[in-house]
Amino acid sequence: KEIAGLVLGKPTPNVFNDADLKNEDVQRFGRDLLESEVSSIDTFLQYRPEFLKIGKLAIAMRLSGRELDGKLNFPFRGGSQSSPGLSPWYHYLWDQMVTEKGCFGDNRVAFVTFNYDRSLERYLFLRLKALHGYRIADEVFDDLYKIQFIHIHGSLGDERFAEFPYDRGKHSNSELIKISGRLRIIHEAPAGNPHFAAANDLLQNAERICFLGYGFHDVNNNGLKLRTLAADDKRRDQQWFTSRFHMTEVEFRRRANGLLDRFLARGYLKGRVGEESDSALDVLRKLPVI
Repeated sequence: KEIAGLVLGKPTPNVFNDADLKNEDVQRFGRDLLESEVSSIDTFLQYRPEFLKIGKLAIAMRLSGRELDGKLNFPFRGGSQSSPGLSPWYHYLWDQMVTEKGCFGDNRVAFVTFNYDRSLERYLFLRLKALHGYRIADEVFDDLYKIQFIHIHGSLGDERFAEFPYDRGKHSNSELIKISGRLRIIHEAPAGNPHFAAANDLLQNAERICFLGYGFHDVNNNGLKLRTLAADDKRRDQQWFTSRFHMTEVEFRRRANGLLDRFLARGYLKGRVGEESDSALDVLRKLPVI
């Protein structure tokens, strides 16, 4: 609804004109998206590929202005906090990852994300900079990117926040058009997506895999080759954990079909799978992931 609202406003935002898109097409996209009542814009664009360019630009408009440092400053402080928001679990994870200066890569972890935003990288960048007194940004990046981050479907900007700075708020039309060109939709030629291959390498060599906020969509499951990995007897010692926020057990079992054995402990989900009400933070605190 929020994305549809962006384009249904009067007049049509002029960024679409700058991208050589017709007003009537933009308005039709907004109306049809709103009336389709599908759960995500990705699903809508799967069936309406003629709106792909408009949809990506609308996503860029919707998300780019939300990459703000101020949204990252709400840390976890213990107790029963279980907000599904980003910052609390970022802070909890960071607290487990603190190292000596220049040794951040000693953390044996990597991140594969289906989100476009760079909030996790930015959060860790700011914390490393403050903790160790780095004065030169490149020194922080050199420490931070000893750990691998993979954005499967692209991101809202470059990893060093140079061409597309973080905390900008507003972007020019030309910047929004460039950002939209960096994005991929879930059904957009997954077989030709090089980020899946990089993620596959990480998953095959991992001791533990933790899925947070993952919807177990078949396209992503196939791209990550999860069923192949789950069936590999050579990796039976590999431990899998997951959240299932807002998913009933029945829904989770249906979506994770073909993968369930990896989440079962003596036939039960408990100990490997979070509860329906558990946020990402709750999963990191309750399950033996870290």
